[in-house]
This record gives sequence, C-alpha cells and structure tokens, in this order.
Amino acid sequence: MSASVAQTITGTITGSVTDPSGSSVSNAKVTARNTATNVTNTVDVNSPGSYNALFLPAGPYTVTVEAAGFKTAVIGPITLEVNQSARVDVQLEVGQISDSVQVSAAAVILQTESATTGETITGNTVTNIPLKGRNFASVTLLVPGAINPNTANFTGIGRNTGGGRPYVNGNREQSNNFLLDGEEFNDSIDNLIGYNPSPDALEEVKVQTGNTGAEFGNANGAVVNMTLRAAPINITVTFSSSYKTTN
Repeated sequence: MSASVAQTITGTITGSVTDPSGSSVSNAKVTARNTATNVTNTVDVNSPGSYNALFLPAGPYTVTVEAAGFKTAVIGPITLEVNQSARVDVQLEVGQISDSVQVSAAAVILQTESATTGETITGNTVTNIPLKGRNFASVTLLVPGAINPNTANFTGIGRNTGGGRPYVNGNREQSNNFLLDGEEFNDSIDNLIGYNPSPDALEEVKVQTGNTGAEFGNANGAVVNMTLRAAPINITVTFSSSYKTTN
C-alpha cells in the first residue's frame, strides 16, 4: 500500500462576481496570473456567481474577470501565501468587454475562509533579520504565542539536536510539525528538526499556531510550513548553420 501526502503548499483564490445591482454574474471567466512566473489559471464562474482558482503556487497574482456586457476588471497585484484561501470579490461595471477597470490598490486580503491562527514570515524578512548561527527556526519566535526559555538552543546550524524549537500556546517543544515544500522532515528522535535549510533559500515560513486544517496532523503545537525559493531558469539557445556544396 502506498502512502499519500495530504499537506499542500499551494493556495486558493476564491470569491464572487456581481453586477452593479449585486446580482450574480454566472457567465464570467476569472483568470489568476502569477506575475512572477506569468503562469495563468482560468476558471468559470458557477451559477451562484462564485469561483475557485485552486492549487495556485504562493506568490504575487493579478485577478482578471471578463464577462459579456461588462468591462473587464483587473485586480491586484495581491500576495497569495502558502495554504491560504484568499477571497477576492469583484463587482463588474456595465460596458464593453474591451474596456478595462484596473484596481491596483486592492485591500488587504483577509483570511475569511479559515479559522486558522498564526503568521507568515516572508523570505526577505528571514534573510534580512540577524539569525545567530543561521538557524531558520529562531524566526518562529516572532509569532505570537511562541516562546523558548533557552534561546541559546537556536544557534546550531546542523540538525537541531539541542532542542531549538518553539513552545507554542503552552505546548511542549516536541509538539511541533515542521514541513518543507509540503513534506514532513521531523526526526524520529524526540521529534527534532531533521534538516536545517539555509535561510537564504526560503521563500516563506508559515507558522500556524491554532485551528489548523484536517490535512495537518502529527502534533498539537505549531505547524511550520516552509517553501523554497524557485530557482531561476536559464535557457541558452544556440543556432548553427551548415551547408554543403556540390560540383
């Protein structure tokens, strides 16, 4: 029997599409475009006027909504975090589809689809703050509810045998679950951190401290879900020309 992995490192953009009167627009198409990679995901709005763009990698997005008889709406950029369900409701204006309405100053995306508590620490923050010993785990102490009475344990750069883990909401340090790109890497001995990635390699550290989803198990403390930065893709194309003459 093969095991299946339930954890996810992607996010969701969901919401409703309405006309100026507040009625649902069910003939619309919604396109979520990752502005960092230019990868798009297009979904249809269902009959109640809702849409769900699923399995989106974390990153910056614009949301474009098109429907016959309405101006095209472009919202963003917005930042989608790991395992986040971001709600973006759109009200279309009557007009030609060739006309567009750009909403660049989008409101802060609230986590309205989940009761999970915690905080997301960006890769820039992890890189720029001073980390003694280059230990990424010390950034978990920036999250409300996380403490450690002996912060000297966080100085090691190898496997965290010293116990440098947070005590979250009164739980023991062994009660945390650490994941890297959706895969658990907890050591079987005392539930230690089995691998310490370089802080410079991290795109995001999401620390969930309560009410985590059913896909996360193993522990009743924090779920520390990290994602690695995407490596740039360099493509080199070489053209060669050859010809042969005949007498």
